[in-house]
Amino acid sequence: MKKDKPYDVVIVGGGASGFFLANLLMDKSPDLHVLILEKTGKTLQKVKISGGGRCNVTHNQPSPSMFSKNYPRGENFLKNKFTIFGQLEMINWLEEKGIQLKTEGDNRMFPQSNSSQTIVDCLFSVTNKKNCSLQSNFSIDSFEYENGFIALTHKEITLKTKKLVLAPGSSESLWKLLENKGINVISRVPSLFSFKFLNHPMLDLAGVSMQKVSIRLQGSKLTSTGPWLVTHQGISGPAVLKLSAFAARNLHETNYNFDLAINFTNAKTWDEVNAEVQQNQGSQKHIVNQIMYDIPKRLWSFLLLRSGIDEEKKWVDLTKKEANKLTEELFQGIYKVNGKNTFKDEFVTAGGVDLTEIDSTSCELKKLPNVYCIGEFLNIDGVTGGFNFQNCWTTGYLAAQSILNNGL
Repeated sequence: MKKDKPYDVVIVGGGASGFFLANLLMDKSPDLHVLILEKTGKTLQKVKISGGGRCNVTHNQPSPSMFSKNYPRGENFLKNKFTIFGQLEMINWLEEKGIQLKTEGDNRMFPQSNSSQTIVDCLFSVTNKKNCSLQSNFSIDSFEYENGFIALTHKEITLKTKKLVLAPGSSESLWKLLENKGINVISRVPSLFSFKFLNHPMLDLAGVSMQKVSIRLQGSKLTSTGPWLVTHQGISGPAVLKLSAFAARNLHETNYNFDLAINFTNAKTWDEVNAEVQQNQGSQKHIVNQIMYDIPKRLWSFLLLRSGIDEEKKWVDLTKKEANKLTEELFQGIYKVNGKNTFKDEFVTAGGVDLTEIDSTSCELKKLPNVYCIGEFLNIDGVTGGFNFQNCWTTGYLAAQSILNNGL
């Protein structure tokens, strides 16, 4: 780190978006002097732990419009940006670095090595470049314009740079710093979390899963469909995580106490389910042995108990009241959620720099020339599956191209 001569670019944040941008700059213009500042002693921690230590780099969805639908906040902003640098471009960039990705059944994409260290090493290798350096344990207290440069201060230290890129992920201190400069910041709330039950009605079903369950936040039109899992504390799985993302602010307002309707069928209406229940009523089989909708046996027994139906009862003996109650439990059983749990170690938030504050082609702040905001520092967040990393790659690319094209 040099204090006497200005840098061309200073990147605040040693995470995915910051390191990716540094790589793009050094790939195209190795004579640039680039400094990465990280407030902690560790870099690329989210990359290292993501995907269970395998790094879910992106998602196999070539359509930019379909890809963008996985962002509760940022869909409209990112839609056309994915035509500039999206999933395919990131795959090509990694291939140029000698890294091949593989696609899993749910379309998540991982390095073929099955280790996040492959991506960490690739991104971190930029610090081996002559003109790219890293300074850890360095946080920005303030920055000001000074004689054509941007002066950054940290305690008694002052650095100068031509371009400043803010890529610190979720940083309350830097959001506050921007707010003090007149930049609108959307308050952050948790996103991507599992649901917790205070009095767990399904505790004995921990480990039970289904590939397709639909859930709905009662009192709203917010729904989600996908794989679903019972945990020791509540429920999780892609269906739950997706709803937690799209309903992040709604759920925050309820203090994470809300009613959830669960549909264990593929039916779209209550009448469709009720018709199938009535059709089974002509059977002499015991209800417990004639399971509907490929529901796991333990879950089926639980739903019969919730419906007040004796497992030894035969379908032919089911009363109209019992049939209606079973239909209700299958189609829209109501469960009281009493809290949330962070999804593994991958903490994602909804909130950040308001997208109206940045130039949509470059991620440069409109009110603060030569200052860029990228990655999760922006009010952009996606569902699980590689979408949050793709935001980092795409916005990092936009900022890098602007810096390279506008000259230094």
